[in-house]
Amino acid sequence: CDAATGAYEVTGVTYVGEPVITAYLASDAASPEATVAVLDERTGTGITTGNDMVVNRPDVVDGSLLVLIAGKDDDPVFNTLAGWTQIDSLGNTAGDDLANGAWYKVVTDASTEPLTYTFTATDTTEAYSYWIGSLLNVDISDPLATSTGWSTLINPVDAAAPSLTTTNDGSLVFAAAYVFANSAIELPLGSWNTEVDNLVDPSSGHSLNISSKTLP
Repeated sequence: CDAATGAYEVTGVTYVGEPVITAYLASDAASPEATVAVLDERTGTGITTGNDMVVNRPDVVDGSLLVLIAGKDDDPVFNTLAGWTQIDSLGNTAGDDLANGAWYKVVTDASTEPLTYTFTATDTTEAYSYWIGSLLNVDISDPLATSTGWSTLINPVDAAAPSLTTTNDGSLVFAAAYVFANSAIELPLGSWNTEVDNLVDPSSGHSLNISSKTLP
């Protein structure tokens, strides 16, 4: 079965003589709404060299949607790469300096997508970490239903993502946290799926954590 289109192929069938269709099945049931799903994903860490964060691309198909969530040490935020749309970014100077960002890109022609994407900031030799995923069954004409944006919490006992409201059935919700010098963050359980669990950068010890949830 093709994960992108839902098409399938039956092999190993041998006909004797001319094939004849003798019956078929029909259903009056309404077609179910397709839910948004992750086709492929990548994670990575590094140090900005010449102000650059280099992101490895996951597998993509025509009509898929790329989503990138990243965090880095120090407050200058990454610039938005051409062809991408910024969901939200935050350069935090309250307490410890950190930067967070989230972006998406519609893949119209998978064959022309590069293997890596380079996001720049006016900040070199800083540690970063990222998650990038390719999503299927997204309305690419209006891929983002809503977003609460980033917020800053200083020394919380239990950090909670802000609530949001959407009327789109089958949506995929992401909750992300980039945490200063802490790699023992406990992610939500239950109906939430773990995408990134305490991904620690190579020098500062900050961790990226991402959970997702599919709405009915």
